Amino acid sequence: MARSVFWFEEVVMSAACKEAAYREFDLVIRSEITIAASATTVWAQLSRLEQWKDSIHSLEHIAGTPGQTGDVVRIGQRRGERVVYVTQETLAVQPGRCKVEYLQTEDGLAARGYVVYSLYAQASGTLVVCDLLLRAAVPAEQLAGNSLEQISDMAKTSTREKLDSDHLVLKILSENG
Repeated sequence: MARSVFWFEEVVMSAACKEAAYREFDLVIRSEITIAASATTVWAQLSRLEQWKDSIHSLEHIAGTPGQTGDVVRIGQRRGERVVYVTQETLAVQPGRCKVEYLQTEDGLAARGYVVYSLYAQASGTLVVCDLLLRAAVPAEQLAGNSLEQISDMAKTSTREKLDSDHLVLKILSENG
């Protein structure tokens, strides 16, 4: 059964999602990439989400100071033909080293959790580690004959593919910038 990379996001973010009984599961994903550039260069690119995340439709600053603890943004992300809104708040930041953010879909139900970016200097450049820890939910009626474990596996696979793809663009921009 062929599914698009955005299948999970489309299911979770559907309008019916707000009215249905949910089945929750956790997503714990790590994506790593080594970039042949300094941590300072990578950090500068990391803060330019619109340039390395092709799914970003819009980015609106809501509160706080950009790049600082307390910074809150509302991100519109393309999911197929739809735009899904996520609020992301910076909880901790050490420029050039790490950033911890809390994210939540606008409905507060489909996905909520943390994304942690850590940068490590290496002889070959900078190791970028992204840890994504989410509680996700899908309406029970949309399991479409799949078990929750199957849905979770599909979500993990498509999310990991998307993270890895985004990080490859980050690598290219950092190394060529």
